[in-house]
Amino acid sequence: MAFDSLATELLLQIFSSCSSFEDLSALALTCSRFHKVLISSRRLSIFSIVAETQYGPLHDAIQIATYNDSQPAHIPREAHFSFALLQQLLEVGRVASAWEDIYPTKKWNEDNFEDRRLLTDNERYRLRRAVYRLWLYNKAFHNARHPRETRCMAAVGNQRAKLLRNWSVMDLADMVDVHQVMRDVLMENICPSNRVIREKLGKYFLDGHQYHAVFNSPYQNHPSQAGSQYHQFFHHFSSPSKYLDKFLPTDKHEPGSEGWGDEIPYYYIVEDMLKLDPGQILWLWKHAPYKSQVLSYVRELGDWFDDNGQTFGQTLERLMLQRSGGSYDDLRAEIAEGEVGIIAEVQ
Repeated sequence: MAFDSLATELLLQIFSSCSSFEDLSALALTCSRFHKVLISSRRLSIFSIVAETQYGPLHDAIQIATYNDSQPAHIPREAHFSFALLQQLLEVGRVASAWEDIYPTKKWNEDNFEDRRLLTDNERYRLRRAVYRLWLYNKAFHNARHPRETRCMAAVGNQRAKLLRNWSVMDLADMVDVHQVMRDVLMENICPSNRVIREKLGKYFLDGHQYHAVFNSPYQNHPSQAGSQYHQFFHHFSSPSKYLDKFLPTDKHEPGSEGWGDEIPYYYIVEDMLKLDPGQILWLWKHAPYKSQVLSYVRELGDWFDDNGQTFGQTLERLMLQRSGGSYDDLRAEIAEGEVGIIAEVQ
């Protein structure tokens, strides 16, 4: 029997078994009958099943899409599935899916890149779930309604803790693992320290070439007098790109100006930046390679953002002490050893 002669019920089952919307679209474009079956009254049901397969758990994604300050974040919400809701779920789902590809590159970096591998389906599922839950936390507690003055308020701290209490220690470990990867992206790609800038320049300028970066104040970018002599060498060494150009010294650009500082002041800068949600961090990485662009973006968020670091670690530390007497640092150490987290061998 020809494939396109199958009963409609069987075709609907096949459509529902697709693992991604890309596969679903390709199948629907095979012939006019398949297209008509997909756009039938069952299409919303099919889309919801495929969305769960590709971007699930949708229950956690729905918490982001439906959250507003009229209801506490820790109370789970149900929503009637619709095309409007599906569109929102696909938006956050694509972000979570992008972190599936970023995670291995940061988890297995230059020190242990030989161990790098793709994540299993179960690991991808747990990573997406951790991304959604971190996103919900940021959306609920990292906003203009929570300026610096509210950080130590007991009522606000209790609301933050109530949300984290919804999840087991293993679930929280997954969140901490992904949170650390987001920290690495910020520190290496979005707001690199002066040390990272020096290391990057040391890798790019080989064969006896040296360039001494000038680290100016965060809001200045003076032209480099020596930059032009390296311009042709740099482009000969590597194909120019938006990301590489931030490390390219020219008469109008000093790579040192891309550094965000070192030591204690830099630590607090990263803590501030960790209030950004997973979608914002991903957008900055892709569309704001220069420090001036990142500064412009965060300034538009409002005065509440400055000198008001993330509260996820602080809240989790409090919760760990209440549950088992453990600490946030102990949990991070266990993640580093591979005992818990997304890629832990035993879950």
